[in-house]
Amino acid sequence: MKLVWVKVAEMYILTALLLVCSIGLAFGQTVKNTIQKSDSVVSLTEYMPIIWPDSIGISYFQKLRLNKQAGEGDINGITNSLLTIAENNGYAFARVTPYFIIEDQKRRLGFGVANGPSFKWDTLTISPKAIIKRRFLERYLYLIPGERYTQERIRSVARAINQLPYVQQVEPLSFAFEGTKASGQLFLKSRKANQADGVIGFLPNERQQGKLLLNGEINLKLYNLFRTGKSLVFEWRSTRPGSLKLLADYVHPVLFRTHWEFQANLQLQKEDSSFFNRNGKLTLLYQFENGTKAGFFVRNLRSSILLQNSVLAEGNSGNLQGTQYIELGGGIEKNTLSDYFSPRRGIYLKAEGGFGNKKIQAPLADSLSQSPTEVTKSKQFTGKLAFQRYTSLSPKTTLLVKMQASGVFNSQLKRNELLRLGGLQTMRGFAENYFFCSKYAVSSLECLYYLEDNSTIGLFLDQAIVERSLLQKNITDYPTAIGILVKLNAKAGIFNLAYALGRNADAGFGFSTAVVHFGVSGRF
Repeated sequence: MKLVWVKVAEMYILTALLLVCSIGLAFGQTVKNTIQKSDSVVSLTEYMPIIWPDSIGISYFQKLRLNKQAGEGDINGITNSLLTIAENNGYAFARVTPYFIIEDQKRRLGFGVANGPSFKWDTLTISPKAIIKRRFLERYLYLIPGERYTQERIRSVARAINQLPYVQQVEPLSFAFEGTKASGQLFLKSRKANQADGVIGFLPNERQQGKLLLNGEINLKLYNLFRTGKSLVFEWRSTRPGSLKLLADYVHPVLFRTHWEFQANLQLQKEDSSFFNRNGKLTLLYQFENGTKAGFFVRNLRSSILLQNSVLAEGNSGNLQGTQYIELGGGIEKNTLSDYFSPRRGIYLKAEGGFGNKKIQAPLADSLSQSPTEVTKSKQFTGKLAFQRYTSLSPKTTLLVKMQASGVFNSQLKRNELLRLGGLQTMRGFAENYFFCSKYAVSSLECLYYLEDNSTIGLFLDQAIVERSLLQKNITDYPTAIGILVKLNAKAGIFNLAYALGRNADAGFGFSTAVVHFGVSGRF
């Protein structure tokens, strides 16, 4: 079984190496073209070492980087690098002039930098004002009044706004210089991002005559609460008698006007009246100037068994047992997607891992299903990865490569602790939460054709590897799904449809077992 995971890891490592090689070749060609286009070609040995200017602060590592860049015809490249350093230190109108001097009958290359005035950010103007609060957006975009002007922050404004679902940038950031201050104006428009939909029904209670069971689904997503970027997500689902799934998620960016982001997450899951899981998580992330987020989290997971001991013992199902797990971990998130809802290019990466102590609840005196000598404490590791890469093949066609992976590593896993896989968000072609697994990895390939901004049709392929380690038994499956995707933007909302054929160890492809994932979400 380990050999299978090793082969999967080798496959992804090989893919990464091929990607790195491709980037290296493209970069090498760019450098070659730059050298060929340079007006002045001077042998490297004729002007080394380089005289660095003192008028701007160049760090030791920047000098090393520029020295490596120095070569035949790279005067223009070094000039542009020095201009970038000056612009990111507040000097918007800096000028760089290369020159040669002769010392000890050897020519040396020097660069003179005329900085000009130094600028600091002034108040950001937002049009229209009612969309979002200025103080929040200044912190989120790193355009804070009084801080040093940097050209790099201007370039990153569009990328940062693309990550917000509730606003769109109408025009590029315009700015003006007056005295020693740089003021910017941002033109935005509101975007329908909030969602509210659901259905509620009643079923007869087979266990209690005259009683009814509530079932259905409710989804609520609220963004930009109080015009400060906060968001609240609530999902409730009960599609089978005795089962329940509830999710509540709150995100608070720019915490106390800093670059920290606070997240609170609660998940409740009740499975067929056999067990009840409660998962609470608190996360604190720091948003860096380039948009990357990194931080740490604490999680408390409790699982309770609802079956009576006598019922539990009849099936000899010792794989159900109450547990408590407290975990500390960290994560990182990177987002360069071109649009929040319908991206056509860019990447999204989110990875996190944690470590903690798991405590297995001691068996009751009358329980026949558990041994009183069973170990009650153990170490546990968890890991999770989500990756998406959108590549634009043409103005209307995009290729999406996606991977999801998650795992729980513990020698005493119980059935009620296992991960769930299946459904529209994880593994199409199978019912929601179809697979119980301790580890899984899903690779997806989608070819999307854009009818308009929020309307697409396409084909997809999902390939997964699923492993379940339970009671010292390992079971591995390789489910596959293929199908058609349809997403249409209508007046009533966003219409999503996925027709998928699934195959796993239990059954092959068949139109009689095809799964249709369907949903309509309204935005306001």
